[in-house]
Amino acid sequence: MSSEQIQKHKKEGGKLQWFFFVIVIPLLFAITLALIVLTIAGYNVFQISEHIGSKIPVVSNFVGNDEEVLQEENTNLLATIEDQKEQIETLQLDIESKDEEIQELNEQIQQLQNQLEQNEQSQQERDELISNVTESFSQIKAEQAAQIIENLTDESALLILEKLPAEQRGAVLAAMDPEKAAELTQNFINPGE
Repeated sequence: MSSEQIQKHKKEGGKLQWFFFVIVIPLLFAITLALIVLTIAGYNVFQISEHIGSKIPVVSNFVGNDEEVLQEENTNLLATIEDQKEQIETLQLDIESKDEEIQELNEQIQQLQNQLEQNEQSQQERDELISNVTESFSQIKAEQAAQIIENLTDESALLILEKLPAEQRGAVLAAMDPEKAAELTQNFINPGE
């Protein structure tokens, strides 16, 4: 670089430095000092500048929208909260109805279990009674047993004949009226026909 270029470069640098030291720095100092004085005096400088800025056409796009956007977002969030509250209430009602349904079903299960236990007890008692009656029939003669069994219902007669040993069953059937013996034998072999 030649000395002329160096001199020219120093002059350009000097003008820029002069601009910062003489204009920019004092201006920034004056603005800062004014903001401090106005704030101490009780003025909200930022609110005033936002109010004035919202009236300027290009600047208003940057200044006033934040509050409107926040209000719109707040409204949307409140609506979402209300929707979710309604959904929660609906789900709680569903849960309550399902709980009631479960409780009713548990009660039905308990009733059915009680009935089953009663049926098992009555079946055991009935089986025990039939065993006792069968034991009694095995103690008497076949002719007397045949006369008694002929006068019973078919169901009762079949239950007793079923419990008797095969030899006694044959002797009782032989002592019965042949038609009644055939009918009982048929029902014994093919129940429900």
